[in-house]
Amino acid sequence: LLSLQPPVAVGGAVAIAITPQDQPLLLAADHLLLHDRAGVSSTELGPGQLGLAALRPPLAFDGQGGLLATGRLAGAGAAAAEAPQLLRCVLAESRCEQFPADLAGTNISALAVNSLDGSLFIADSGAGQLLKLNTRGELLARVDATLPPTPVLRLDSGLLLVNSAQGPAISVFRYEDNAFGRQLDEVLLLVPGTDPAEFTGVRDFIKSGEHWWVLLDRAGGGSARLLRFDSQWQFVDQPAPAAGARPSALANWGGRVLVVDPSRIPVQRFSAEGVPEAPLVSKSLTGLGADREHRANLT
Repeated sequence: LLSLQPPVAVGGAVAIAITPQDQPLLLAADHLLLHDRAGVSSTELGPGQLGLAALRPPLAFDGQGGLLATGRLAGAGAAAAEAPQLLRCVLAESRCEQFPADLAGTNISALAVNSLDGSLFIADSGAGQLLKLNTRGELLARVDATLPPTPVLRLDSGLLLVNSAQGPAISVFRYEDNAFGRQLDEVLLLVPGTDPAEFTGVRDFIKSGEHWWVLLDRAGGGSARLLRFDSQWQFVDQPAPAAGARPSALANWGGRVLVVDPSRIPVQRFSAEGVPEAPLVSKSLTGLGADREHRANLT
């Protein structure tokens, strides 16, 4: 009994990815929680069911519905455990395999998939590099880039957008093979009526409809403010977060915006117009949190 370690508590989802069929997938602790298009819990997969020893963000779906994530296969051995592994999981078959990519020495800090051709973009914040791979995992391009500690990659209008390492701004890059990583612009995000020194960086950003939703890190650490900008990055408004919320990421769910908060079971949801809606309350996430708490009490 003295050797038992209490299970890791579940306060909320640490990451959310949306399938091509608009089904939310929540990662909580080491479990994947899949929901249908209406947000009703449908499938819960633990690491043992997927043949994994570890699974962590970032998460992204490819065009065939396969889940791309960083993790470690069960029984991979000590040498493989030290190397970063990009995994592709087929949730319907409850299996994961190593994505056939030569990423030795690469720390996968962010992922993005081009829905047009299936090419994959990776950011390595430690090495300061951007990578582009084809659907077979073959490296097409690798360039040096100045990246923040927690980069975010988004594709829009034929451009690769990355949160800036220089402050509250968005860096704009080309992503064609022959010009990959060439920076075209640096868009500073200005909020009227606020001190420019209040914001230190961009924590996450997504596009929903004609608006960009942005989480701006505030000076002092810890908190972030949720803001909306138009397609030209002009400030629009500030959607009201839930009381006590500590947002960490954003997800676009069929035109609605989900706010990831690892400290809360309910997932806050906004309409495309920025109006708060009923939160997504995952039955499987609620049950997982209660089960972990019960096991901790037993231990």
